[in-house]
Amino acid sequence: MRRSALSTVVALLAACSSGNTGTNTPPPPPPPPPPAPVASVTVTLSSSSIAVGGSTQATAVLRDASGTSLTGRTIAWTSSAPAVATVSATGQVSALSAGNATITATAEGAAGAATVTVTPPPVATVMVALGSPTLAAGGTTAAIATTLDASGAVLTGRTVTWSSSNAAVASVAANGQVSALAPGTASIIATSEGRTGSAQLTVTQPPVVSVQVFGTQRVKVGDPYQLTVEARLADGTLVQRPITYSIATQGSMTISGSGVLTALQTGTLAFTVTVEGVTTNASVTAYDWFLSTSGLRTAVDIPSDIQISNQFGTTEYPSLVISCFQGTVLIYIDTDHFVTASGIVSYAFDGGTIFSGSWIEFDNFSALGHPGPTNLATKNFASLIALSTTFDFAFSEFQSVARATRFRVSGLTPYLNQIFAACPSNALRAEDAGSSLADVLRLAASRGGGTPMDDQRALRAATGAGEASPPELHLGQLRSEGQQ
Repeated sequence: MRRSALSTVVALLAACSSGNTGTNTPPPPPPPPPPAPVASVTVTLSSSSIAVGGSTQATAVLRDASGTSLTGRTIAWTSSAPAVATVSATGQVSALSAGNATITATAEGAAGAATVTVTPPPVATVMVALGSPTLAAGGTTAAIATTLDASGAVLTGRTVTWSSSNAAVASVAANGQVSALAPGTASIIATSEGRTGSAQLTVTQPPVVSVQVFGTQRVKVGDPYQLTVEARLADGTLVQRPITYSIATQGSMTISGSGVLTALQTGTLAFTVTVEGVTTNASVTAYDWFLSTSGLRTAVDIPSDIQISNQFGTTEYPSLVISCFQGTVLIYIDTDHFVTASGIVSYAFDGGTIFSGSWIEFDNFSALGHPGPTNLATKNFASLIALSTTFDFAFSEFQSVARATRFRVSGLTPYLNQIFAACPSNALRAEDAGSSLADVLRLAASRGGGTPMDDQRALRAATGAGEASPPELHLGQLRSEGQQ
């Protein structure tokens, strides 16, 4: 019974479900409203100015007509100057070259833009090169600055300012021209956009271009002579620099570091003088006394230090002769080309007080002698000479033009000792007592066949010590002229 009733209910339910259902289904919901259109686009840059090689982010804000921000919209990015800056789909702006570019964002027909300024890359490094890192004072060179960016690329057109770390040593002009002023070191500095670079300059002394040697060209063996060396720059300025002396023949002379020359042998002695690589050749002629003994004559021959000229322009070096000749002590100045006559002469010891006296013509106008009148007087005068370093003598050729020369007499005493020993008497020869010195000379000449001067000249020629020929002038004519 129960099963029958249940079946009936199920049947009824099935019948109901298979009936008309239209009147029981709710209507579908309305479609959503369309999205609000983009009315404006605003573009901003995280940095509106970037250097070449840099980047910045562009951001676009979309708004509808009511000013409500919109999201989820598609944005297209463009650059007005792709050579200056590019922009990616995400708004990343990359700077390529200096200039300006407009970065534009477009969405649904609306657009917005911002301008980016691309600046040249900043200077990261400054390098300085000098045309010459070493200059002589007074010289110039060019300094060149190279500016580089962070990647090492060369930058051009950048402003560079120049300076010197030591303005007393070197200066630098606005164009990089470096002038060397004084010996020392200085850094030449270039500055650009806050970055600096430098190069060191060494300034040396200006070079010597010429060297000259001054001083006597005639020297006595054993005596010191001071040389003077002049070193000059290209502009003629005289400078003091280290001097090097070099002797051609070792043992012929010595030259001290201060330029004191001492000859050790006779003849022409050559040497060189070098200053900073500039060399000049020089030479001196060295002479020496010679002591001779022959028969009844003992004499020392002392050539002069100074060359003089006679009235006819002939030059020579007279000799001071001190001798013992056949018992008579003689002092005379011997010449080969001068014409001398008895008269007043002047002399000085060591350049001091000038004395005058009357000397005697010994030999046909070619020798002037101390008048004596005794051996003692002549010996005393010779001893005065020996106490000196120099003996200056001036005579007047025909009592007109004074002719002066100098004899170096330091160290003469040992020679005089031999001469005085050969002439021990302090008087003239005994058999000549009461005679004048001129009479003694004439008597000696008659005995020996020649004057003491002739004898000494011949010996001088034989030893190569000097000229020995008598005056080549016509003595009779000259004597006549001298008496006028």
